[in-house]
Amino acid sequence: MNWVSGYRKLFVFPILFLALSCARSHHVGPSMLQLCFDDERGVDELIGILEKIASDNSLGFVDRSSGIQREMRTLGMDPGYRVIGISVTGEDGVGLAAGNLSLGPYQAVVGFTQGADAEASEAFAKDAIATLEAKWTLRAVASGQGAFKLPDCR
Repeated sequence: MNWVSGYRKLFVFPILFLALSCARSHHVGPSMLQLCFDDERGVDELIGILEKIASDNSLGFVDRSSGIQREMRTLGMDPGYRVIGISVTGEDGVGLAAGNLSLGPYQAVVGFTQGADAEASEAFAKDAIATLEAKWTLRAVASGQGAFKLPDCR
């Protein structure tokens, strides 16, 4: 592992996991899931699905993907693939975040946050997971563990 790759993981993963854990996450079920895409279109499909989830639930949708990509290039740490950096959040803290830094172009991790209303947060997570499962196979990330490249993804 070269120093840039190691630095990238030390720099990027804490930022992603901080974003994923800004709110309490005590809901039942996995708080982070991974998925694989078949090709570049999967990135667009994920963004579209997350945008629809936000709209359907009257939550804010922020796509920081291109900004993160620019910042990585400026730092000399361009990952060589299209970056995903999405957040879907409500005023009470319920939401999710999705990213792919250090996972590769055809993988992403989605993490859920709990808002002030635990039952509403659980319902949101269940609905979002069902929506994502309709398109991709989801794999739970073990509690307390970070997301790692899945060997059977492209």
